[in-house]
Amino acid sequence: MPEESHVVTGHVKLKDVTAVPLISTLAGDVGMKLFLCLILFVCVHHVWSDCAQRCVVTGLLGGQATLPCTYKEKGSFPLSSVRLYWQTDQKELVYGYYNSQSDETHQKHQYKGRVIVFETEVQSGNLSLQIHNLTINDEKNYFCYFFVNTKKVLECHVQLQIAARFSRPVILGPQQEAIRPGEEVNLTCQSSGGYPKPLVNWTDAGGNLLPGQSQVDTTMQPDPVSGLWNVTSVLRVNVTVTSTFLCSIFNIWTQEKQDSEVSNITLNTKPYPQTGAAHAHYLIAIYVLIAAFLCLVVVAIIVFSRKRHKSFYRGVATADGGTNRTGIYNTSTETCNL
Repeated sequence: MPEESHVVTGHVKLKDVTAVPLISTLAGDVGMKLFLCLILFVCVHHVWSDCAQRCVVTGLLGGQATLPCTYKEKGSFPLSSVRLYWQTDQKELVYGYYNSQSDETHQKHQYKGRVIVFETEVQSGNLSLQIHNLTINDEKNYFCYFFVNTKKVLECHVQLQIAARFSRPVILGPQQEAIRPGEEVNLTCQSSGGYPKPLVNWTDAGGNLLPGQSQVDTTMQPDPVSGLWNVTSVLRVNVTVTSTFLCSIFNIWTQEKQDSEVSNITLNTKPYPQTGAAHAHYLIAIYVLIAAFLCLVVVAIIVFSRKRHKSFYRGVATADGGTNRTGIYNTSTETCNL
């Protein structure tokens, strides 16, 4: 069922009545007293019939709103003598009642089929207008004019405000493992589908407003089709300790507050991994060390090979010299024996 609007503020203004008690002190005869009573009756009659009522009504988008207007004079009057008109401050006819029935001849097309007056209660003074399926375009000032026997006896002024509830705000932020002590963090609060423009607040876990509101950048954009507001609020904060944040959207007309879920920021105290240029330098150093080690190994192998080669040749040379001398001695020996 559509939600009924409620009156936020309202008051009734009565025109000033000029009483004449001093005249009664100057007249002692009965005729003068009767004359004063007649004047007083006319004044009271004027107060009850020609009053100025003004109130503010808030209705929810898509629901219904009742714009109140009541004629408080006692007594009855024939409906055939009544004329009732509801119109906007732009002179658009919202509802007409004439000759004991509603008159839609000059009714603004946007109100056709959406407005009613309780016709059975007109004679008892209930002139209230009910508007169904409220839209943002219904947000206007409305005036009720009530005539009895062609004389205007009542005028009411009602201001209608349209409200729409915002979605629950959502906080978006960086990944927890990427947040380091002392870094500036951007937290984004988003909400949509509400009306009118809301108030946006950032608070901590204790509900205290965050200081330094200059660090909050809030933008509001109306939807080009529906006219409802979309809200984006960015909080820039320097995080030094583990912190908790909350984003709130407050509708000034419905007095409703929507809170986001609590956003906890846990600092990452692990050492930074090597990235970028530092990582490249680190790899280069490793490659240099590996290359140096390989060079040392190669040099060691070469040196070891040369030493082993020299040792081998020395052994061969020694073995050849001994054989030659033995052969000479043998030859000499053999010669002597002949």
